[in-house]
Amino acid sequence: MEDAEYDEGDDGMSAAADLWRPLRTPIFRQLLIADVVSDVGTFMQGVGSALLMVSIGASPLFVALTQTASALPFFLLALPAGASTRCGPARPPPQARRARDPLTGVFVVTPW
Repeated sequence: MEDAEYDEGDDGMSAAADLWRPLRTPIFRQLLIADVVSDVGTFMQGVGSALLMVSIGASPLFVALTQTASALPFFLLALPAGASTRCGPARPPPQARRARDPLTGVFVVTPW
């Protein structure tokens, strides 16, 4: 059995070259770099806030609450939103889109 690195596909391209194919698209490459930079910044903020809490003499409970407060919005908003998109149709009916559009404008204009 040959390695996947040298395995030829239908179009003659090796599996290793096929792995790097999305990086040839500029918008994908830019989004990937932005995501990695954002993740590094998020991790740095988490470590920095924990170190700050420890350096000012906070109890372990407050350090844990600080970490929880930074991750809680994701679990309360992003996970249910992602799960709810899998439950409905791929595209909402036109009536739902028309009802949603004014609400979208309110959320875009109104800062939280």
